[in-house]
Amino acid sequence: MRLSNNQAWTLFFVGLGYLGAAIFYSYLIGIDAQTQIACPVCPHILRFASIPPIHQFVSRVLVLGTVNALFFLLIGWLLISLVRFIRRSTAN
Repeated sequence: MRLSNNQAWTLFFVGLGYLGAAIFYSYLIGIDAQTQIACPVCPHILRFASIPPIHQFVSRVLVLGTVNALFFLLIGWLLISLVRFIRRSTAN
């Protein structure tokens, strides 16, 4: 099975969204790589001592990573559509 160009871009943007959330919340698993640009929609949430850090990491990446993936998907496709529109406009 071969992915079309549009499907590949979609998977790239979704993967980028989840990766950004994982980087943002990586402090929960002992890696200090937190940067707001990786996950612009991820809020700073206090850590609860009663919940294990790995559970907090997984749940935040799944929930907020989905929101971040949708954000990256929207912005990415807006940029791709804009570039395609400009190329079509200047080709004529």
